[in-house]
Amino acid sequence: MAANPMRVRGLLGAIASTLLVACGGDDICLNCDPDSTPTPGPTTSIKLEGDILRLSTLDPLGSVVVVTCVDPQAGVPLADCTDAFTTLADNEGHFSRTRISVGALGLFFWIDRNEDGRVDPTDPYAVLQDPEGKLSDVTGGETVAIEAAQVDFTTQTAIATIVLSRTPTPTPSPSTTPGA
Repeated sequence: MAANPMRVRGLLGAIASTLLVACGGDDICLNCDPDSTPTPGPTTSIKLEGDILRLSTLDPLGSVVVVTCVDPQAGVPLADCTDAFTTLADNEGHFSRTRISVGALGLFFWIDRNEDGRVDPTDPYAVLQDPEGKLSDVTGGETVAIEAAQVDFTTQTAIATIVLSRTPTPTPSPSTTPGA
């Protein structure tokens, strides 16, 4: 007996939705293990935000993928990071990403020219320089701001002002009980 194609499509859609939610929905990490500890929460994770001021190419700012690598290994290119979180810059160059794991961070800017989801040798990329070591040990509850990034794909380097601050904790609002 042949399977009903509509039922199979519905089942596949449900499975895909479940997998997407299990891996964080819109807040996806590369190489994540769905059987591992859940995605970190606001007080146990890092928030990244920033803006790109200038690119060395004529590519639109909205085509730049910002990749954050947690605990990069010495001698291993950031593009080969096993614990990476991505976000896409908007058309004005602003980007934001929440729930990044704590630790040492390496950050690079990348344009996926052939849109295959992999950093290829012909794709433009540039590594953010951190001469002061501000990203060497970022703790939970911190916001990393990458301000006025200047991305030079010809030298494969990016420079920016890096500012670390505590992520504000939302203050609960008092609730009122009707008739009290």
